[in-house]
Amino acid sequence: MSKEYNNKEEPYDLLKSAQDDIIHICDTVESKRFDPEKRVGRICRFAAESVEKMLKSWIINNNDKINVFGIHDLQKLNNIATDADSKFSVLRDRLINLNNYTPKFRYNSRFIIEKHEVKECLNNLKIVYDFPLIKDLRNKINMENNFNELPDNINILFGEYKQNAIKNSDSDDNENRVGMSVKDNKNERDEAEVKRRYEEHQKKIKGKNVKSENGKKKKSGR
Repeated sequence: MSKEYNNKEEPYDLLKSAQDDIIHICDTVESKRFDPEKRVGRICRFAAESVEKMLKSWIINNNDKINVFGIHDLQKLNNIATDADSKFSVLRDRLINLNNYTPKFRYNSRFIIEKHEVKECLNNLKIVYDFPLIKDLRNKINMENNFNELPDNINILFGEYKQNAIKNSDSDDNENRVGMSVKDNKNERDEAEVKRRYEEHQKKIKGKNVKSENGKKKKSGR
């Protein structure tokens, strides 16, 4: 690589990569190539990485003098964001949970992840994704670059790990989760339509890639 490596991260690149991580989650949920144990690890890892990039994108957009390159600790990133805007403090507990799946913690062969933990992890991802300050930035950058491929409600992409009512009397969040489930069920038809359109969009992208590859082959065959 002759070009000097540039470690400066940009809000657009980070948000685009965060979106790609969510698409990887969707693909992993639907994949039959991995056994369940491997699948849950990949899902939680992509969720933590996506949230890391969303936090970094907001921090850098707010103040590009702050260097967050190489920081993977979500609590540390949240402290930096909270110093700039106290609204980020409400995400503290969510990020403590997601921090369990960052590089610092996940390199442990005995680290077993249960299905209910995956649901909690993905619910926390959705909450950060929908967080107003991050959502406003994503909408602003999408207006400029038109990169968003995801439905507004990313919960519908999570298949068997979709956030529904969880029967767990030990959970302090149980009532909130049930309420969320009722709301989601009311919108089930709309969500099915959004998912159908998302899948059609993905097929179109794959079709364009195939055409592009075929075009390259024809040119090289001349």
